[in-house]
Amino acid sequence: MDEKQKIATTIYRPKGQPRAIFQISHGMAEHRLRYAEFAQNLAQLGFVVVTSDHRGHGGSAASPEELGYFNKHKGWQKCVNDLYELMIQVKQEYPDVPVILFGHSMGSIMARSFVKRYDALLNGLILCGAPNYNPAASAGRIAAKSIIALKGDHYRSKLLDQLVQGSFNKQIPNPRTPLDWLSKNPDNVDAYIADPLCGFRFTASAFDDMFYGIQDMHDLMRWNLKNPKLPILFIAGGDDPVTGGRKGLESSAATLREAGYDDIEMRVFKGLRHELLNEKEKDQVVAEILDWTARKIGGCADLRTEQADQ
Repeated sequence: MDEKQKIATTIYRPKGQPRAIFQISHGMAEHRLRYAEFAQNLAQLGFVVVTSDHRGHGGSAASPEELGYFNKHKGWQKCVNDLYELMIQVKQEYPDVPVILFGHSMGSIMARSFVKRYDALLNGLILCGAPNYNPAASAGRIAAKSIIALKGDHYRSKLLDQLVQGSFNKQIPNPRTPLDWLSKNPDNVDAYIADPLCGFRFTASAFDDMFYGIQDMHDLMRWNLKNPKLPILFIAGGDDPVTGGRKGLESSAATLREAGYDDIEMRVFKGLRHELLNEKEKDQVVAEILDWTARKIGGCADLRTEQADQ
């Protein structure tokens, strides 16, 4: 991390020896505290849960003006490096404990950039509401760089915002709000809208960074494959417009298979939307995550028994 850049972090610790480290990479225009309930539940089951705000998000943004801004240079790479440095710090505290990286939405793009470089650090990868590769990312970068040249890197462009998110709510029948695509749980949508640390528009610089990330997760030329047996789980809502549907999920999985990973599973939850962990049916989602973890991660085989006892 940069000397001046502070990354807001909350670590939830279990009683006794942990069974695994579970690090969360949150999505665009949200923050780590939205995962507090999920993290607390995992900690009760024996996980060390590491949550942090990406640059330009939550407590990592120095001021409201810095929300939606990563860094002047190589912001995406620096966000990925922040995840890496935090993981190394926690692994030093728990040196022989397996590590699972969980990425939601934009955080899943970041998680794929992370895996591309550091898969040897991981024992499991969970990608939630994962956007698929879009070849329009190259045109998006051109547009973002043009806007930066004209308006500056902190300029907030409605055009870029529409380019990224403009189609999502159009896929929701009879929407109540412009953000119904996030969740079919109206309480969650209303809480997101009311949260001053959610829903802000990205700067042109951050859009350029994210378009780079979309390109990066799809570019296999520089993939540093060290752990081809890494278990990977995709989870998605059946009505999530962000993933590109079943076809988009299959495309995302195919890219990782082409990169060299051969243990990839997928769970699609019928009728749910983008924020699976905030739907009313979230217990079903968590149960699937724990079932996969019990099967794939050493030291977690008894999870299903403990979950049944709760």
